[in-house]
Amino acid sequence: MILDPSDRRSLVRLVRGSGRDFHDRWPLLGYFLAHRNRAGHILDPCAPGDSLRSGADRPFLRLPDLTYDIRRRCSGERGFGADVGLSRTAWRFYRRLGRIVHAYLRLTSAPFDNWWHDSFGLDVKILSPPHVVLIVGIFVMGLGGLTLITGQMNLSSGETRAKLSRLLLYSGSLLLCLLFMLGYEYVGDQTLMHTAIYYRVLGMVAPLVLVGIGRASGRRWAATTVATMYTALWLAGNWIFPLFSAQPKLGPVYTPITHMVPLGFPVLVLPGAIALDFVLNGLAGRGDTWKAAIGGAGFMAASLAVNWPFAYFMMSPHARNWVFAMNEFGYNFSPSDYHLAWELRAYENSRTELWVGMLIALVATMISARLGMLWGDWMQRIRR
Repeated sequence: MILDPSDRRSLVRLVRGSGRDFHDRWPLLGYFLAHRNRAGHILDPCAPGDSLRSGADRPFLRLPDLTYDIRRRCSGERGFGADVGLSRTAWRFYRRLGRIVHAYLRLTSAPFDNWWHDSFGLDVKILSPPHVVLIVGIFVMGLGGLTLITGQMNLSSGETRAKLSRLLLYSGSLLLCLLFMLGYEYVGDQTLMHTAIYYRVLGMVAPLVLVGIGRASGRRWAATTVATMYTALWLAGNWIFPLFSAQPKLGPVYTPITHMVPLGFPVLVLPGAIALDFVLNGLAGRGDTWKAAIGGAGFMAASLAVNWPFAYFMMSPHARNWVFAMNEFGYNFSPSDYHLAWELRAYENSRTELWVGMLIALVATMISARLGMLWGDWMQRIRR
């Protein structure tokens, strides 16, 4: 089903709870709302590129629609570039670059992945080149969405700003899910919870999103809210997907399965997010570099204090149930290897290497928090 512009406006009005037609100001939200009512796929390179402009006879929901609108919105036509300190020429360059990168990555990832499988067989890791290309393409589109949300939020006040702020936090939780998916081989493997690589990846990813989205939203406990939303979304996927039946179509099948296999228990990022909010709120009058250093240290300390002992629980029989999903295995996992999923393993070769890796993780966390502040400050200056 493809929604025409009039249906799209009605749907957006229902969600907003207002009679005001704002499809021109909310094209990205309308895009995703309409996509939920379409039985096709988002990637359609044959669609007309001007279907977002006007005209009831033009179809909606095509990939060029979104890239065109992001390009138009970032062109500086409505004062967007001037409010963030860039000229119209500079924003014209960035908008074209973003359009090219997004469209190219999303359109080429599928045939690239197909060629990869034909050449090298099944994936054994998430960080294969085709997957990285796809995730980067999704990431670029997500950044465009965050830009549209913050640009409108910075011009709003009262209840409208509050709604947009909540939407920004939700979008940040989706971005956190995406980045954790990219580092899933490390932070998604509970057997690595006593290694430095686990906390290094956690420290590089989480503070950047938590601090950046939190500062852009202007809320006091924004990092905690984003972490809570991420945890709820991941748990919902863990508990809902196994309700659907599924059977392996490839072999060899070592573990017969009859339902979809969950990803595993989410990363315990909530304690670190609480520590971040506590430090940033308490040091509101200090410099950003100082706050990033203390906040990053607090995030890492809280994460270690909770995740390190929690690892023992995840290895125990008490975690082998539908809640924690430690008894779920893919079809290519041999029953004779099940015990490997319940044993903590070392990634570093020595204790010295472990402590050096932990120090690197601490520094990376501080840098990630500082970059999040810079990103949040940039988003606060966006106007459109």
